[in-house]
Amino acid sequence: MLLSTFVDIIGVHPTLSKLQINDIHQFIAIARLLKVHLSHQQPHYLTTPPTRLPANIHEFLQCCMSLSDETLKIAWEALKTLIWEEDTSDKETSLKKMYLPLFLRFGLSRNISFIPLYPPIRTCLECRLHNTSQNSDHILGEGRSHPITIFTQECGPIPGYTHSLYCRKCNTRYHPDYYVHSKATRRTYYGTSLAYLQIATHYYIDRKLAELFTSMMVNAWTSATNCARIYNESLIASSSITDVLPPAWEYRLHMKVEDVWNTFFLQALLLDTEEHANLLELPHDASSQAARLEEAIQSRNALMSGTGQEHWNHACDLCCWVHTDAMGTPGYLRSVVVDGISIAFTIAQPPCHPCKTDSALLIKIMTEFALLPIANTPLAQVL
Repeated sequence: MLLSTFVDIIGVHPTLSKLQINDIHQFIAIARLLKVHLSHQQPHYLTTPPTRLPANIHEFLQCCMSLSDETLKIAWEALKTLIWEEDTSDKETSLKKMYLPLFLRFGLSRNISFIPLYPPIRTCLECRLHNTSQNSDHILGEGRSHPITIFTQECGPIPGYTHSLYCRKCNTRYHPDYYVHSKATRRTYYGTSLAYLQIATHYYIDRKLAELFTSMMVNAWTSATNCARIYNESLIASSSITDVLPPAWEYRLHMKVEDVWNTFFLQALLLDTEEHANLLELPHDASSQAARLEEAIQSRNALMSGTGQEHWNHACDLCCWVHTDAMGTPGYLRSVVVDGISIAFTIAQPPCHPCKTDSALLIKIMTEFALLPIANTPLAQVL
């Protein structure tokens, strides 16, 4: 904020002259982090700041700033337009690390979470799709909130709340990353880019952390167990907020192996559907997240088998070698990514040759293609 702007504000609201300019900056910074909460506490069509702060947010700011009731009201009146209009996306990361302890200490008891998880829409998709009634019929309401733990990459596990909205007309409930429909039997994930994913009941994960786990498992062969261990022992341990985490939070603040697997598979399914311009739909009433994902994983694997892979029929001089042995029998060698010596059965045999029943010939072929360093290695030890 420019000094001239500060002087103008003091001129209109002299009561604020008792505050230091650093106090003004802190008030603006914290209030900006509350913008999503404030937006969802007023009609969806309003794009201006609320005239008055809701009681829970007013109390939260009082605790953070140690301001009197009247001074806080004046500060909001004087600064709300500046708070609402300025773009702070480039400063968001530093603001998170600076003010997160205040949200943990004073916000949770007032149903205010540092990471605001709300549905990305305020009007019903199903109603807009299937009828042409007035827009007022599409407005979502009947909000609910539930305590959760959010696994983040930058700050470790963070306690918070998730919020959902409901359409009474078609009985669809909208959550931060999906909506539940068809008599509460199916859930469909939004087509827009999702910043956080629900990986289990009361547990969410930062999409950036999901991408990190995926990269670790694909590129470094890191197991799900070790992904969870690295997160719990390194990322959490290095977090500066460990000392201010609430000791009695009802949901765990450490990652389990099944959280990593649920993250990996959900992330993969979402990427696959996004690539094909589809929406991911899963059963809603399932015994666990793993059970919920099973049908979609099997369907995706069926599509990928055989000719489903993008480069299934690729062949070139770099990855495929066609040859003829001394006996005039043709054969070929194709490069693949596979574990173990079992590749001998699929790529190191001439077509239609009974090598599967001829151990000596199989050893000869494997040695010929440098699959075994010693030709007389017993087959039982090889297989």
